[in-house]
Amino acid sequence: PTFLIPGKTPPPAAETPMGFRDLALSYLASVGEKEPPKTVKYTYKGFTGSKKTVEVRVYAKRLGKEVYAFRVEGFEAGVTILFDGEYVYRYLAAKKISEKYTRESAVSILGKVSEYIEPLANITDMKSFAKYLADLISVGDITIKDVVTLAGKKCFLLEAGGARMWLWAEYPFIVKFECKGKGFTLENLQVNVEIPDDVFKLPSGIKVIEKG
Repeated sequence: PTFLIPGKTPPPAAETPMGFRDLALSYLASVGEKEPPKTVKYTYKGFTGSKKTVEVRVYAKRLGKEVYAFRVEGFEAGVTILFDGEYVYRYLAAKKISEKYTRESAVSILGKVSEYIEPLANITDMKSFAKYLADLISVGDITIKDVVTLAGKKCFLLEAGGARMWLWAEYPFIVKFECKGKGFTLENLQVNVEIPDDVFKLPSGIKVIEKG
């Protein structure tokens, strides 16, 4: 799809693969020491070939060192998933009701949206994720192919076992992934922008059903 890479993919730069490798390892060493973003929002777009398979909107706000409140909408018609740091809510707007779950009892619900919120898991502990990637690069399991611009963001183009990944050079988000014609992109990815607290709360007048 044309929205994935504006224009044509630029030709490889003159820099050597070893130069890309050293640059990526230096980046990962520094990004692991950064403060995780206070807020994140993006649109997750899955694709198979030229066809869009899903479009999901995700909003997140950091509550503590390793906890983000989040809102996920669009993965299922009429359903929004909210997590306030303690409870998970399955909100059905048309019926004006919401099921309320403890984090432990919401495993199946969180499983349905885990693919879309996985980028949040990667930045919850950026140091560990950065080290994980650096270790794979160091032993050659991941190859650095190029440094490119994707949707206005400088990215490292990585390859591993037939998969291609675009790693943002500012925060460790995989902003695009593809393997055998399938994958996803994170469109309109923004960090440290203002997101009202109401985004992570149920509207007033909603009947809440306790589900344990």
